Amino acid sequence: MAHRRVHLRVNEQLRAIWSAVVCSWLLVGVPFGFGQGATSEVDPGTRSFLYLEPYSTRFEVVVPLRTVLKWMNKVRLDDDQINHSEQAALQDEIEAAAIEWATMAMDGAPLPLKKTTLTLVASATAAATPFPLAEDKPTMLRDIHAALEWTWLTMPTAQVLDVGLNAVFPDQTALPLQVWTDKPVDTLSIARRFPNVQWQTNHRIPQPLPPTKVPAPETASGLEIPAGILVWLGLGSISLFVVRRNRVVALCLTVVLIIGSIPLRNVGIFRLGSPTALMDNEKALSVVEPLLSNAYLAMTHPIPEERASRMGTILEDPIAAERLRMDLFIKGHPGLLAKVRPEQLSVEITSVKPANHGYDLEMTWTVMGTVHHLAHPDTRVNRYKALGSLIIADKQWRLGKIDIQEHKQM
Repeated sequence: MAHRRVHLRVNEQLRAIWSAVVCSWLLVGVPFGFGQGATSEVDPGTRSFLYLEPYSTRFEVVVPLRTVLKWMNKVRLDDDQINHSEQAALQDEIEAAAIEWATMAMDGAPLPLKKTTLTLVASATAAATPFPLAEDKPTMLRDIHAALEWTWLTMPTAQVLDVGLNAVFPDQTALPLQVWTDKPVDTLSIARRFPNVQWQTNHRIPQPLPPTKVPAPETASGLEIPAGILVWLGLGSISLFVVRRNRVVALCLTVVLIIGSIPLRNVGIFRLGSPTALMDNEKALSVVEPLLSNAYLAMTHPIPEERASRMGTILEDPIAAERLRMDLFIKGHPGLLAKVRPEQLSVEITSVKPANHGYDLEMTWTVMGTVHHLAHPDTRVNRYKALGSLIIADKQWRLGKIDIQEHKQM
């Protein structure tokens, strides 16, 4: 009997141990994907990045396309062929759904999403330098990764950024997250059960680039007289001549003339001499290069409108500005805009001619823009030959109309 009681006691202990194992499996293993063919290993092509800029933050996640389709409750086989037209349709559908998949808060305050973009890349290169898919032939689903990107407007003074991913990764327990400026600055992990990560900035967000100082217009010798006052005083002189014998009337008329000339002091300017000093190629370059640099700064760096207006050097030709901006988008990566720094711009002035509005120019320039994407830099280099104009507005030089004669992508 004693032997039987010991045997029963051992069986009860084994049952208790087995129950504990099963409970642990259900509570821990299943939520993390164990028992579903998952491991703690991370697919080398599945990564995430947080890219920091002075006034914006981009969150990028690279996952197999089949995983994204599972998020959307779409069942596709790994051997399914995805042609170019279907890729475009999937891109629109996924971008619309992805709006709800990621969140960002700055110092505890949720931020509205600015935009979402998707790039489909070849799985074989997703873990290294990614390449867009071929457009002339279909690609198997198993060979496609999706690079999803969300952008929010943030401030360089932020202390804490909280990024969240409202999606499930069935093939791994955690998603590695690299934080980037122009280089990696931190490595975190987005756990499957706790998909929100708080990152302490510790003043590591890049500060905004200051605009380049533009020389003020040099005033040449000459005389400027308001034309309205000349006409007013001329008419007044004739009137005084007519009533010169009546001193009281003449005195009253003189007072009226003086008071009346005040609102006319800015009505039309009669110039004797040139308003600005004549320019040569060297002086024109000292003005055009910082103007163009500031125009690129405003075009490619998301900055608050009030700061852009304070710069006072935005390109006056909106059509040319939009074309120059569009030329800086990275080919194959929709919505990815290369950023231009002052040292990445080289300008040459070949001709300067005085004109009624200021000066007419013939110029060439080369500009290079850089942006980090999928842990590597992408660049665009453009060379232009153009006719342009320098004008004066609010006592400052501005670039007027720009007529691009030639454009080469290098």
